Amino acid sequence: MTYSPAKYFAEPRRSIPGEAPEIARLTAMTVALLQELAITRERLDTVERMGEAAGWLDRGALDAYRAEGSAEAERNATRKRLIEVVMHPFKADAGRALEQTRENAEQADRTRAADAILEKEQLS
Repeated sequence: MTYSPAKYFAEPRRSIPGEAPEIARLTAMTVALLQELAITRERLDTVERMGEAAGWLDRGALDAYRAEGSAEAERNATRKRLIEVVMHPFKADAGRALEQTRENAEQADRTRAADAILEKEQLS
């Protein structure tokens, strides 16, 4: 099986009656993290076993390794993708909240404008 970067975002699969949205979001995030961790651990286990069997893996050197250059850049890109996948529910909620705030502000502006017109008509 070939691993490819996630093409999904953490989203609750189905709502549970009475469950708070915050709990559903955290559950989705936890499941997404669990999926990523399981894949990573399986792949790491495979590499370590193959390396030991072939005689090219030294666990002490593996523990001491520090990524630099392109390896560090690749790790940073992977970390960014993982954070994006896991944090998607918060980002989506923030986007919806921002849109609702804009709609509320527009409605308040329309209300103020209508009130000003009514007040002007009453004074005339």
